[in-house]
Amino acid sequence: MRSSPEEVMKELEEMAKRLVARKCPYMAATLMRYYDGDYTQETKELRLKAARKYEDLAREQAADKEAQQTPK
Repeated sequence: MRSSPEEVMKELEEMAKRLVARKCPYMAATLMRYYDGDYTQETKELRLKAARKYEDLAREQAADKEAQQTPK
């Protein structure tokens, strides 16, 4: 068990950053949105904010990829 909500968030952010580095921002968002371990309620607001950030990043990456594939 983690000893504080801050430690939980730190660990989740580290995991999410690794997912983003592997080009998986939707998975990072899902990790944040659906986490149900220690301090779930205490971290809910921060996790949902982080999930929105990763979802926005995923949409940006998808739009960039589509723009690169569109013939000019």
